[in-house]
Amino acid sequence: MRVPEYNRQVGPGELPGVRQNIQTDASNFLGGTEQVFLKQSAAAVQDMGRAAMTLLLREEQEANRTRVQDALNQFETRRQDRLFGQNGALNVRGADVFTQQNSIPLTDNVVTDLDHAFGEIADTLGNDEQKRLFAQHAQTAIAHTRGQLLQHEAEQYRVYQRGVGLATIDTSQKTIGLNYNNPELVRQSLDAIHTASVDLGKLEGFGEEYGASQAQKHKSDALNGAIQSALAQNDHASATKILHDFAPDMDTNDMLKAYQTITKEQDARASFGMAQNVMSAIYPRMQTSDGDRALNILFKAESGGNHFVPGTQTPVTSPKGAVGIAQVMPATGPEAAKLAGLAWDENRFKIDPEYNKALGAAYFNQQLKTFRGDLGMAYAAYNAGPGATKEAIDQASKEGGNWLSYLPKETQAYVTNNMNAYAAGEGQYQRPTLADAHATALEHIGPNASPDLRKQVLAEVTNQYEEQTKAIKQREEESTAEAMRQLLQNGGKYSALPVQVRAAIPPKEVDNLMNFGQKIAKGEDTSSLWLYNKLTNHPEELSKLSDDEFYGLRADLSESDFKHFANERQKAKGNTASNGPGELNSTAIKTELDNRLRMLGTDPSPSDTLQKDLANRVGGIRQFVNNYFMAAQMEAGKKFTDTEVAQHLDALFAKNYAFKGFWSNSSGTLLNMKASDLPGEIQTGIKAAFKRQGINDPTDAQILNAYWSTQTTVKK
Repeated sequence: MRVPEYNRQVGPGELPGVRQNIQTDASNFLGGTEQVFLKQSAAAVQDMGRAAMTLLLREEQEANRTRVQDALNQFETRRQDRLFGQNGALNVRGADVFTQQNSIPLTDNVVTDLDHAFGEIADTLGNDEQKRLFAQHAQTAIAHTRGQLLQHEAEQYRVYQRGVGLATIDTSQKTIGLNYNNPELVRQSLDAIHTASVDLGKLEGFGEEYGASQAQKHKSDALNGAIQSALAQNDHASATKILHDFAPDMDTNDMLKAYQTITKEQDARASFGMAQNVMSAIYPRMQTSDGDRALNILFKAESGGNHFVPGTQTPVTSPKGAVGIAQVMPATGPEAAKLAGLAWDENRFKIDPEYNKALGAAYFNQQLKTFRGDLGMAYAAYNAGPGATKEAIDQASKEGGNWLSYLPKETQAYVTNNMNAYAAGEGQYQRPTLADAHATALEHIGPNASPDLRKQVLAEVTNQYEEQTKAIKQREEESTAEAMRQLLQNGGKYSALPVQVRAAIPPKEVDNLMNFGQKIAKGEDTSSLWLYNKLTNHPEELSKLSDDEFYGLRADLSESDFKHFANERQKAKGNTASNGPGELNSTAIKTELDNRLRMLGTDPSPSDTLQKDLANRVGGIRQFVNNYFMAAQMEAGKKFTDTEVAQHLDALFAKNYAFKGFWSNSSGTLLNMKASDLPGEIQTGIKAAFKRQGINDPTDAQILNAYWSTQTTVKK
């Protein structure tokens, strides 16, 4: 909106539109009274003129004031937008204040813009008075703006300085952390931190001492970070060197913290190495090698495993003069010492069992090499001498027969006994316990170790012991399971197992696997009923077994029962079960059967160790009931519901004549029934059937289970 402009010029003593051309006065025409009146009228007219002029002046002043105010409003809007708008000067922070695109200071840029705005607005004003008044106020506003901006620049310069100082400290700290192994660069960065900290202190109005104290803190933080970086990179030497070289630049607390961190890391590294040494020392006794087993059997055969006569310090000595645990002849000692890489020491030979064993082991290993790994010949050579053994081999080659028969009876018995012991898995070291490992560790680190080091070493030994125990167990399970798989494939022929498979079998499992092979070869495929009961009572445990652990159960379960529990294992793992007739409602069967056994006063979960006989009997019942339900479901063509399971069990208990004696008798329950309670001809027939399967002495549980299975019929 434009404010009206007033350009009319009014002069004093004039009336608008009045002319005065005649030079005369009123006395030429009027009398006295009229002249007085005329004078008064003239005065009134003059007063009216002056009033009109005053009014016009006021109107003009008001118009000028309004116009100037409008101009000032426009200017103030421009000024405020330039200062406080989205891109306003007072919103410019830090370094941006000093880095304007046109390289002109921010204040000068704004003032120049306001000068342009002033000129543009002034040109729109109608008269000089308006321009004068506008200029007066606008220039004052520009001067005030300049002051504001200069103050803003000063504040932002301090912000800029603070930011640069803090950035210098941060960058220097990072430089130290990344270049912890460069002492020169670390020192330069520490100096930069000190200078920046002192400058910041001054900027904040504090003295140099305050800045120096802050510098100490920043430098200490940086060095601590460098130490942590070095340790994170497993550069323990650099971490130690930082603490050693730059300790004066750290405060006491950080220095102590760094020292403790480095010490703990030293202890951790030392504990790991010590634990490895301990485990290396005891590992041969955790999993005895075949070579160590052969040696242990030899030492036992030679001296009963004793170096000294029990209860004395006298070395065991044979009638022929062989000495100590390895029974090495004194004449053979120097040769054996050379083979062992040891100096011959006759005194140690007699009083040091480990030295004596080392000589015996070296001599025995030499015989193994001489006879190409034939363990029997190596044993013979150790006992009778390598010369006599070679002669026996040569004589057998010429005359025929077994080479061993050409050696003395003593040697024949010696070799035979040792080989039998080896085949049976003997010669095992007694596996050290975790307590043994801890005792070895404490002996290794000595009595003067710090409590922290002792604690860390024992913790690391525990970790490594458990890892190795777990690994050994897994390897043994894998080897046993693989041997079982191959026995099932080859019809139970243990001797037909590949050499590498037999070599990997844990010695303690050899007898079990040979027996398992014999069962398979004879067609005897029965289950251990106590195990059947245990697995039925604890199906959740099946899911916790590894595949090899579970397969290890095959030796004690028939093929059908193994498949049954394999299915139960999948269900325990949460895998979806089918609803076909071949899928038992195991939960309902177990629940209903348990209830009925309790009603008969029988614990359905007897201990398989403390109540082995009862566990076998209950296992036989469970096996029988499961087989019954499998047959019943196949006949019905469906999987039974919970209700149907209960109904069938009721019928099995109450209606089937074959169970009248089974479920209860005068003594309370036929769970106490023995095979001898069956009629004699039935016992004889069942035992004959077992004998045809290669089982000469079946258990009561096997006989009764066979009886129940043959006597029971499935009824719809």
